[in-house]
Amino acid sequence: MKKKIIIFFALSALCIFSVNAQDVITLRNAGHIRARVTEITPTEIRYKHFDNLDGPVITLSRSEVFAITYENGRREVINPFTATESGASQARQNAGSTGSNRYAQQGNFAIGINALYATDGYDEIGIGGKLQYNVSNRIRFAGEYNFFPKKHIWSWWDFSVYGHCLLFLGDKFAVYPSVGLGVLGIRLIDDDISGQLGSGFVFSPGFGFDVSLTSNLIFNAEVRPKMGWVQRVNLVAGLAYCF
Repeated sequence: MKKKIIIFFALSALCIFSVNAQDVITLRNAGHIRARVTEITPTEIRYKHFDNLDGPVITLSRSEVFAITYENGRREVINPFTATESGASQARQNAGSTGSNRYAQQGNFAIGINALYATDGYDEIGIGGKLQYNVSNRIRFAGEYNFFPKKHIWSWWDFSVYGHCLLFLGDKFAVYPSVGLGVLGIRLIDDDISGQLGSGFVFSPGFGFDVSLTSNLIFNAEVRPKMGWVQRVNLVAGLAYCF
């Protein structure tokens, strides 16, 4: 099972590497530029577009730039807002302090889908849906329903509620511990007999990570042990759209 978990996270890391291996220039008008910064002078920021690293060097006035977040996660504030600037500009600065990810802002809801792999000896593959809510910029709750279609002569389902505590490692990447409680059940599906075999409560400690693909779309991956009337581990990869 450890080997499966390592492979799962290695594949997920490959999927997101290109998203994070970039500098992000945050403008004072709240815009963002995916770039490779080449030089910073007292009056100018010089960079190449991340999508065209063989292209020309572009010059940007330092007065237009709020901050630069480098590919290693370090943020450098170039031209901070002042207390006399408008409330709207100040709000953009505050939003920048928690990253460009709207998904991490207080009060946001998100809906999404999951793909799951259960490592309980039967290797079931499942699908699911989720609704998430950010209580604060760090605390998130999620309700999920997941279903594992028939394999052999049974199918599985579970409904759970999770809490996440987000730790940001840059504007677009966060890791988090997860804790959940839910109900998991197994249903017999046979030619002659069909019915619920059993269900019960399960406790789900775990961990995962989020990657901001756009300002609204998030990729996440988690490892979730299920402990209770059955013992299994779910590997989860999903997408969520915040609004």
